[in-house]
Parts: sequence; structure tokens; C-alpha cells
Amino acid sequence: ILGILKTDGLADTVRNLETGDMVDLVEYLYHNQREAMLGVITDADRVAMESSLNYPEHSAGRLVRLELIITPEDCQVGDAIDHLRATDNLPQQFYIVNLLDGKMHPVANVSLGRLMATRRTVAIKDIAEQTLQVIPATQAEADGAYAFNKYHLTSTPVFDKYWRIVGVINIDHAMRIL
Repeated sequence: ILGILKTDGLADTVRNLETGDMVDLVEYLYHNQREAMLGVITDADRVAMESSLNYPEHSAGRLVRLELIITPEDCQVGDAIDHLRATDNLPQQFYIVNLLDGKMHPVANVSLGRLMATRRTVAIKDIAEQTLQVIPATQAEADGAYAFNKYHLTSTPVFDKYWRIVGVINIDHAMRIL
């Protein structure tokens, strides 16, 4: 299909993809198709895609979805909800809100259901999950997917060598690998 798809048609299709899906696709494109794709995506998507391509093939870093929900660890539930509602480009699917410290390190997460069921004045860190399961970006994608089964995860952050969050893996992507 990629061989017969016109460059313009490919560019229109790519605009609607999540960045992780762009990364999956770019490996199969011809040079002219790749250039056309890079010409229509946003600068942020381009940087994110190039960052993902720096990780080894079949690693968690290649599997990550960059469309994630983050909030500082010291905010209140109401502030987080207001932020979500004011955001124009929320991911189509998300299951958790990732709490980060000032250095963008993942410190906890809160399920979306728990967030919505809690009073606005409660500190978000007070309703965070007791344990944080994270996956290194360089870990084999199969090992990362296995963690979903082992720990009954729906979504989990992926971190780089500096312990900074680079994205998330959601259960649907993990199950595809499993």
C-alpha cells in the first residue's frame, strides 16, 4: 500500500496519527514519503518522533505514546481537573494522570476514575497509587508488556536514562505485543 500511496495522501493521513503510530510507520516509508511526512507534522511531533527513533528497535522507548497527561505532584485535584478541561488536545484515550517532580521525574500516578471521584480540595498526591510501576525506555518491549500482566496495569510511564518521563505505554499497546 505504501508503494502505491501518493505522497499527498500519505501526508493527509499522517496528520491524524498519534506520534507512536508515526514512529511505527516511518520505518516503512520510502525517502520521499518520509520527507513528505516530516513536512506536515508539527515541530513537537517531529522532535518526539526523532527521539523515539533513537531507542533500539523493539524497545519500550519505541512503543511509548507521547500523548500523556502530566501534573505537578503538589497540585490539588481541582487544579488537575481544571487543567484537563482547559486542554484542547487531550489524548483520545488515557487512563492515568502522571505526577511529576520539578525535574520531570515520574513520582506517582492517579487513575482517572479516582481523580474524578475525589473532592477538588484534596491534594492529588494523597490519592496517588501506593506503588509506581515504571518501565525504562531501553527495556525490551516484550518485558515491558509482561509487566502489564504481572502488575495488572492499564498505563505506565516510561523513563529515560536520566529518570525523566518520555511517554507512556497503555494496555492496548502492551497487549498487542503480548
